[in-house]
Amino acid sequence: MPYIGNIPAEKYAAFNVQYFTTSATATYTLDRAVANELDIRLVINNVIQEPGSGKAYTAAGTTLTLSAATAGSDTMYCVYIGKAVQTVNPGAGSVGTTALADNAVTNAKLADATQGDVIYYAAAGAPAQLSAGTNGHFLKTQGAGANPTWAAVPAGTTLTGSTNNQVTTVTGADAITGETNLTFDGNDLTLGNGNIVFGTASKGVYLGVTSATASNLLDDYEFGDFTPTWTAVGSGSISATPTNFAKYVKSGRQVTVSVSTIFQTSGTFTDYKITNLPFTQSMIGAGTGVEYGQVGCGLMIQGVNNSTQFLVKRYDGGFIANAYVMLSYTYIATA
Repeated sequence: MPYIGNIPAEKYAAFNVQYFTTSATATYTLDRAVANELDIRLVINNVIQEPGSGKAYTAAGTTLTLSAATAGSDTMYCVYIGKAVQTVNPGAGSVGTTALADNAVTNAKLADATQGDVIYYAAAGAPAQLSAGTNGHFLKTQGAGANPTWAAVPAGTTLTGSTNNQVTTVTGADAITGETNLTFDGNDLTLGNGNIVFGTASKGVYLGVTSATASNLLDDYEFGDFTPTWTAVGSGSISATPTNFAKYVKSGRQVTVSVSTIFQTSGTFTDYKITNLPFTQSMIGAGTGVEYGQVGCGLMIQGVNNSTQFLVKRYDGGFIANAYVMLSYTYIATA
């Protein structure tokens, strides 16, 4: 049926009843305050009494006044039907989750607990309370199927032997130590002594840039000896292997070789070639040389592309026997 205003909560109507211990008196005390006698229904000896002044009873606040005193053998009870009626309180255990709106239960409605306690779900799936732990402990999960617990923070590693700006490393004993010879002041990384060693070959340093730029990568440097092979070009020969001083320096792809020797020659040839360079040329380089015999004479060096050789030419005539030759040649290697 239709209603004006809110629909009565009939489903959970719960009328409160008070039973009295009767005696030879006309005044009794109600368990709860009422506005007037119309807020209760009084029953004496199973007979409903008429409320009102000049009738069977009146009531105000917690005082019930009868028009005539009862006897000790009478039975009397009242039903609170007015303001004291709890028409919207459901019965115990009668409210399910569907009857509650989301977020309807506020913190104020939760049971009070001790400050620092933690609520979690126990083995049966019901909420449980973990008492506050020891100061400084942390809440530790023990994985599925176990309750959380408080635990002490594990002891950390100790930093030893460190001064300002030292870079720290971890030792085999899981301790941290400051490296005396390696410092960083926020701008410069300084290595006191020793060398920088890369863990992988063909790695280097990008110089002068702030990003990985291929043209600025220095990833190779070598210094060493090599054994050149001398061959006369034209009518003549180099009769014996000369005494060589042959060194090379390789920085990136740039290679510079320096050669000095005294060798014996025969015949009349104006140039010769040196082979067995330490790295293959990707493009012709440039160099100079000088020969010392009876008089000094300049030498011209001409590289041969994609090879490990270069030609040496004399400006004025053939080479002389037992000449002392000094050469320097710079080229770009293929790799």
